[in-house]
Amino acid sequence: MNQLSPPATAAIAAINAQTQGVDDDRTQLVAAKCRALVVGYNARWRDQSYKPLAVEQFVQADLVNPDTNSISRTFRIAGKEDVIVTDGSRRLLMDAKTCSQDISDPNAPYWQQLAIEAQPTHYMLIDWLSGLKCDGAVWDVLRKPTIAPKKLTKADRARVCAERSYCDTAMSEDTLAAVPVNDRETLEMYEARLVKDCTTIRPDWYFQRRFLVRLDANILEYARELWQHSQDILATRAIMRKHSKNGDTRLPVRNSGACMLYGSPCVFLGLCSDYDQPNSDRWQRKPTVHSELGPGWGWPRRVDEQPHSLFPNMPTKALLPVRIGHRTSRCRRTRSTLFWEPLAYGLRGMVERTAKGNQLWLHQLTPGKLPAKLRW
Repeated sequence: MNQLSPPATAAIAAINAQTQGVDDDRTQLVAAKCRALVVGYNARWRDQSYKPLAVEQFVQADLVNPDTNSISRTFRIAGKEDVIVTDGSRRLLMDAKTCSQDISDPNAPYWQQLAIEAQPTHYMLIDWLSGLKCDGAVWDVLRKPTIAPKKLTKADRARVCAERSYCDTAMSEDTLAAVPVNDRETLEMYEARLVKDCTTIRPDWYFQRRFLVRLDANILEYARELWQHSQDILATRAIMRKHSKNGDTRLPVRNSGACMLYGSPCVFLGLCSDYDQPNSDRWQRKPTVHSELGPGWGWPRRVDEQPHSLFPNMPTKALLPVRIGHRTSRCRRTRSTLFWEPLAYGLRGMVERTAKGNQLWLHQLTPGKLPAKLRW
């Protein structure tokens, strides 16, 4: 059995707490996958040099026009940084991702897309505007398991009963009692096989990290794009208000090419196509506009990396929640969300346990190098 570090033990405890009292097989299978990945993650990065200092840190700054240094009177920029780490003298952002694509090949399309992802640039811009400077970012990626509980042969069952272990892991009495009468792996057996797969057989298949550099010119380019999108949003909202005064309830410009992105219908498809109404029982008011940033943040006050990428292709999805009172569809959680939530709790428990007691180290800019207002 793999020796778990205190942070990994804390992570597994967080996963168990997140799924405690839920008896359905689907949720327990997800929990088994998440626990196994935590064990593999612990083994893969146990000797890494990154030191986590802050977890899920809320950051905010003025939205600045980099060409005129003027500050937006409508928007601020905000976000929540996953983890701040240090590596020697470097201050880095670390962002955890899960995916289903290949990550073992450094030239895989997944890495090519992340190379232009706006999220780390957004956080670096906020830090810069706040008088800090990041030296780079690290993508911390976990690939979702594709193996499932498998069928057992008679020889497999006999060997487990004789050795009282499976895939180098001792089995509980409940599993040993179930093996003779079941022809499939129990969840405990499946978890043990997945642990072995992601720790000793294919760790590079499951876990990869990539360092990302953003030059000042890249951050400047992003700042210009962000400012321009804020102006486009303001112009669209002005048109919507004008139409509303005339009794016109038309939606923002719609892009039918975005209705089925990511393999599933947009949650607002029924509203756009007049198959649904905001006051139907399929909609409910959200407790807060932006679940990650908390009350008081969200449209129309906040611009983050999501609208930056969302508005150009899906203006309806970006602006419609404001029009209908920040409501969200009462839809069932997706398989991706079901998997990510307990794993996110586990990883957060791990880095919080590691960061506990560490003093936050801030890489302050040299006085005079960056004025109170940004000089690009």
